[in-house]
Amino acid sequence: MSALLKFFATLTPPPVNVQEEYDGLQWRWKMFVFRPACMSFCDTWTVGLTMSTDFTYEGFMILALMFYVLFWWYGSTSNKRVANQWCVCLFLSQ
Repeated sequence: MSALLKFFATLTPPPVNVQEEYDGLQWRWKMFVFRPACMSFCDTWTVGLTMSTDFTYEGFMILALMFYVLFWWYGSTSNKRVANQWCVCLFLSQ
């Protein structure tokens, strides 16, 4: 059992170093914190065309989550509509 725990310990990423004294915009939900102001790009004139790697994927993850919720809502409502039409046809034919 301990070999399995050691294996999972090697897969665990290191903890994120997040500054506690933050005065920008942030949204908290349970243990998750989204700080959009941290998604800044490097200065392209001094550094070149490189982007900062800190917090660059959160915007894409929120966009993907919004698309997932949108498709879930569309599928759920279309399924309810089809099921209601089927029930109406079934009970009206009897």
